[in-house]
Amino acid sequence: MAMLGLGMVLRLTGDLDGARSTLEAGLRMSRRNGDNLTLATACLGLACVTGDAGDWHRAATLHGIAQAVADRMGSPWQELNARHRQDSLAQARARLGEEQLQRAYAQGMALSLDQALDLALRRPDPA
Repeated sequence: MAMLGLGMVLRLTGDLDGARSTLEAGLRMSRRNGDNLTLATACLGLACVTGDAGDWHRAATLHGIAQAVADRMGSPWQELNARHRQDSLAQARARLGEEQLQRAYAQGMALSLDQALDLALRRPDPA
């Protein structure tokens, strides 16, 4: 959890590369340890950072992944994470429109846990 907190602090200070690397490391560690609660939080952080970087379609897919993992845990988002999530989703909705947002979000929700985590850790191809 400490790594994920650091990742979010880096995000909020504008260090998106540092945030992404730290959140990815936290996701890998959580995956190895089978800690599903931190898996959801790491995926949420990556979704927010990805949106901040302007890749809104991927961000929406990662938000779907984060929600699917949280749903598997049966745990609602804590207040701060819920705010980050809502802010990022609102920005994605403004950039993509409701239909594209929902389509990308549903793609993330539909993946198996392993598929979802593999996608979350895969760096997109540079444009």
